[in-house]
Amino acid sequence: MTSEPGDEPREVFPSARLEAKRARGRRRYLWAALLILAAVAAGGVLGSAATIIYLRGKGFPRPPPPDSIARAMLERLEAAVAVSGEEKRAVERIALSHLEKIADIHAESFAGIRKEFESLHAEVGEVLGPERFRVWDDRERERWRKLREQAGFRKRGEGGARGKEGRP
Repeated sequence: MTSEPGDEPREVFPSARLEAKRARGRRRYLWAALLILAAVAAGGVLGSAATIIYLRGKGFPRPPPPDSIARAMLERLEAAVAVSGEEKRAVERIALSHLEKIADIHAESFAGIRKEFESLHAEVGEVLGPERFRVWDDRERERWRKLREQAGFRKRGEGGARGKEGRP
């Protein structure tokens, strides 16, 4: 068989070459997808590590001792309403007894702390009477709202576990 100058040999299986080309293209896509997944995983690991390091360095502040909380509460109470010496001593006794319990249960449960604060407020309300308690309670609510804003918590009604209900 003689070949003439312009004749080139023909491939026996032209589809095999096409199939090999497609396989190389699929491998490229597979490697690109694996590279993207590895980058996402590495970003997640690094982000988590950075968050842990940041939180360890910052830490969460310990609550102040009960007596200093009671003193600060009494100062705010006196600024809100007129309190007699007897009322001040009664409120201080109530506050210290509750705040010592709060210090004991702090590590156990924030729900327990909330319950004790509600009990503390109810007993202070009995000492002050409804009008003066309402004035003081309004100021306390405003104080808690400002503290939450400074700490970066969501405003009430923007979702969260309690939704639109609940106290500070």
